[in-house]
Amino acid sequence: MRKRHLWLLIFGTIALFSAIALVSCNGSNSGDDDDDGGDDDDDGEINPLCVDICEALAYCDQGGDGCEQQCSTLDQEVIECYHECVDASESCEDFEACMTFCDNPGPPQDDLGTDIGDTMENFTLLNEKDEEVSLYDYYGKVLLVIESSANCPYCADEAGSLEQDLYQPYKDQGFEILLLMAANYAGAEPDASFLSGYKDRYEFTFQILGDYRAGVMGKYNDDGYVPFNMLVDKNMVIRDKSTGYWPNYLSMKIEDYLEEDGPF
Repeated sequence: MRKRHLWLLIFGTIALFSAIALVSCNGSNSGDDDDDGGDDDDDGEINPLCVDICEALAYCDQGGDGCEQQCSTLDQEVIECYHECVDASESCEDFEACMTFCDNPGPPQDDLGTDIGDTMENFTLLNEKDEEVSLYDYYGKVLLVIESSANCPYCADEAGSLEQDLYQPYKDQGFEILLLMAANYAGAEPDASFLSGYKDRYEFTFQILGDYRAGVMGKYNDDGYVPFNMLVDKNMVIRDKSTGYWPNYLSMKIEDYLEEDGPF
């Protein structure tokens, strides 16, 4: 088997996929071992990513005959997510949690709201490449979600410090920043060209998104002042709101939330 992190720690048989479609891999096609032409494979071919996935399942005592064929019938995005779990996991327990996330890529929706202690609702906005970026893409990470504006001098002060003060020290520990721009320099809609130039100017390596007139963040910012900083924990729960830029305070909070348990 390939030398991947998953093989470092194995603690016996774990009931992987009890709520995942791939659990049907477990021996349901045991009589097909001698098929030469793969006649029962609806697609006619095995997705190469499924080979690694099924090897991982077998290593955790969950793979069975027909696993690769059944895996190949799943949605490609799910297969790719499962395959990332093979690389990222250090134990079968990690593998189980990671694959559960692939099937449920977001927090429970029972406590959605805009106040501290509420679960933040998902949103999707465009970045400087006109690519869609969703909040729940970062489920499992600590997030600093910022409402900013190009025509705000205090926002410019924050923008000039974010990369070195906060992002670089914590990005490898499970921390991300989403900078949402409410307006360009003229107070107009921040299009892709503006976002690209703003990102280059401040040398951001995190996501910058257009949120014209704070269409998303306005409901969280009770006072309406910017820059507005909101910390969201690994479970997408709103933990802190602040106006202005206080890097030492934010660093302390980020470190605390990074120590807490996440969804997987």
